[in-house]
Amino acid sequence: MKTAFYDLLEWEKNYLISRSQEFEYPENLTGGPYEIVSTFISTPIDCCFLEKFPDLKLIQTRSTGFDHINLDACRERGIVVSNVAYYAQTTVAEFTFALLLNLSRKINYNVQAVRTQHPTTVEDLEGFDLYGKTIGIIGTGAIGSQVAQIAHGFGMQVIAHDTRQTLPLTYTSLETVMLESDFISLHVPYTPETHHIINKNTLGLVKPHAIIINTARGGLIDQQALLESLNNKKLAGAGLDVLEDEAYILSSINQALINHPGVTVTSHNAYNSREARIRMLDETLKTIESFKTGIHIHPVKTVKNFKSAESGLR
Repeated sequence: MKTAFYDLLEWEKNYLISRSQEFEYPENLTGGPYEIVSTFISTPIDCCFLEKFPDLKLIQTRSTGFDHINLDACRERGIVVSNVAYYAQTTVAEFTFALLLNLSRKINYNVQAVRTQHPTTVEDLEGFDLYGKTIGIIGTGAIGSQVAQIAHGFGMQVIAHDTRQTLPLTYTSLETVMLESDFISLHVPYTPETHHIINKNTLGLVKPHAIIINTARGGLIDQQALLESLNNKKLAGAGLDVLEDEAYILSSINQALINHPGVTVTSHNAYNSREARIRMLDETLKTIESFKTGIHIHPVKTVKNFKSAESGLR
């Protein structure tokens, strides 16, 4: 089946070439007679995109998230959509704690003070331990479960909220997680049901010393409500690897969050380790080869009468 890869780094392209000689690597999205297309989250899959590929049968996104894909348009055209469900769970979980430790120990503030030789006091740089604190994990899929494991290693208490209670954790309501947690970490997919699950009402429940970490999707948080809680000192801080409107990084609300002393913002980079990207490519190849045999192993959605090896994954 004629297959095209887009949005690749040069080393990723070379890695794929070393694994197979049958793929093509067009330099732009002009379209063509491809039956399989693999892209990344930087390429929106909309009706305009699909019209360029009239023979398309499979879209393989090299990501866990798929909110950049118009699933309804794919369904109408009978196009199967696949993601990479497991490739960066440990990578993102580690980054979650990088953000958390950065905030709890004021690392950014300390580094900047040293660089600028800004005078500081012991009180200015005082942080707090993770040991004994409670972390509330919203979403206990592949990444959330890894966060729980790391949290236990720090000696933290773990509570969780998820519609599927699959782990040996203390599950509770979203409201209780917000009320009882010192740290709240988001690991759910972005859907209409999870849009702004962190909002004015839920933020009104948190402890004033609490910190929120988001390495999932920006749309999970109402950013205006978050900023108001920070400015009113009803929330101590936030570590955000994602923003709601990342394509417009200079918007006023984004700039206010980026410049806020209690916020650390990174550039949607939690997934980005060399090991994770290799796993991403390997899983992509595996999914494409399985598709060619009639089996869809990582279904975001399936078309009627299409054989699927497993149910939907986070």
